[in-house]
Amino acid sequence: MSDHRTAVRQHASADVAPELFEPTREGNA
Repeated sequence: MSDHRTAVRQHASADVAPELFEPTREGNA
């Protein structure tokens, strides 16, 4: 289940706001 949620979040974050999900990746970049 974790993998599924992660995949969904990754896709949504890329469209919505990756900074909120992974600030270390987009925030630094």
